[in-house]
Amino acid sequence: MPQMSPMSWLLLMMIFIISFIIMMTIMYFNDTLQKLPNMNKSSLSSNNSFIWKW
Repeated sequence: MPQMSPMSWLLLMMIFIISFIIMMTIMYFNDTLQKLPNMNKSSLSSNNSFIWKW
């Protein structure tokens, strides 16, 4: 089994973290777009519901 260099591990972690952040962002924006009419009234509750979905 070949040993991976620290650089490739770093690259792997970066790819994983970036993809996770992108996924979170997409879900957050989908949630926000659905609740756009209520946004001014209650931005806090939409944030809470976003957290609870996880």
